[in-house]
Amino acid sequence: MARVISGAMRLKGGSGAAWSDSPAVLKLREMAKTPYDLTAKDAITPGRLESMKASACGLSLLYGTERVDEATVTPRRRCSQMHVL
Repeated sequence: MARVISGAMRLKGGSGAAWSDSPAVLKLREMAKTPYDLTAKDAITPGRLESMKASACGLSLLYGTERVDEATVTPRRRCSQMHVL
């Protein structure tokens, strides 16, 4: 049976602060206003495709053709590490 999760996600550490108000989420919201331009000349290179991938549990995520850049990856990682259900 699937576990049902209700309520807002909270930050680790017991502060009670909402995940959506965290510095990393706020940074991502700001960065979303000016996403990586995939239409620019040389926006997608073999080096970009090779460097922008992740693997875990037998799955591979290839995100070199997404509207993100290296500056976006760090706050995303922080978001994934700081939430508590």
